[in-house]
Amino acid sequence: MKIYHYARIGTYHINHNEDSLAIHELSDQHKLLAVMDGCSMGIDSHFCATLVAKLLRKIGKEIYFKTFVEKQLPSSTELLRSILRKLFKELKHCKQLIDLKRNELLSTLVLAIINTQEQSAEVMVIGDGIVYHNGIPHIFDQDDRPDYLGYHLQEEFEEWYARQSQCLFLNQLQDFSIATDGMLSFRKQQETNDEELAELDLLSFLLNDQEGAESENLLFKKVKRLKDKYDLHHTDDLSIIRVIFD
Repeated sequence: MKIYHYARIGTYHINHNEDSLAIHELSDQHKLLAVMDGCSMGIDSHFCATLVAKLLRKIGKEIYFKTFVEKQLPSSTELLRSILRKLFKELKHCKQLIDLKRNELLSTLVLAIINTQEQSAEVMVIGDGIVYHNGIPHIFDQDDRPDYLGYHLQEEFEEWYARQSQCLFLNQLQDFSIATDGMLSFRKQQETNDEELAELDLLSFLLNDQEGAESENLLFKKVKRLKDKYDLHHTDDLSIIRVIFD
């Protein structure tokens, strides 16, 4: 199994990449994958996406040590719920600790727990995001009004969790990706007629085509090819994690 990742600022942004990502081992056969997109209308929009990434890495490390010591192997479903509960608690603590306002805690989250042996994934999307597996896209679009986790930190976790509907369980995975909605922001810098471009499936090219998979810079090279060959640039910030199973 190979894991590739890509995180870059978009051409329409200047100061900060408002996206972030996290990858962490949870057990001998589970991995945490996550991409985040900070709200451009929020305060210091890059901050929350980065904070969530750091908290998820901390949580992932704690869970890995716990599963190692206790010699227990939770299910992907149990891990997803546990991680989100811990994240909920950590964000509440950060909010109180440094007096964060609600508009400083707005970030989307696509969280996936991969079972590497069973080649399956448990996924939850909070706000907007993209999940792509075995050539099949799942696009979650909340019409530019994402229901951020930061809106609900005053609630009880179990009540919030029970309302979540943007969930997927995927199995028999050969190729799996998660991405922020910057994936949908590719634009040409200059308007030209291009028949070859009209036939290009961007999602398939980036998230399904395996040409160049031997390079750890697979995604970077594909984005560069889109820029050099087709003059296509992602105008919004973009984070991608892609997994190709052996």
